[in-house]
Amino acid sequence: MPTRTIFRLSLTVPRGTCAEVVLPEGGCVSVNGEPGGVKELKAGSYEIEVRGLPPGAWDDPTLASVAVEKE
Repeated sequence: MPTRTIFRLSLTVPRGTCAEVVLPEGGCVSVNGEPGGVKELKAGSYEIEVRGLPPGAWDDPTLASVAVEKE
């Protein structure tokens, strides 16, 4: 299975709230086409793109701990 190198997310934050997007580490993040962070996003619409994530960035860390316990 090929590794994905680009992740895109469209997000709308409702008025009166803020949001934080949690992403794997290691990629370059852009928000609405500009380099930026994904913490404390105010109300509005966002296009978030992450490029260059390392292989295994989306692996479920809870599965790794289960594999270790079985050894």
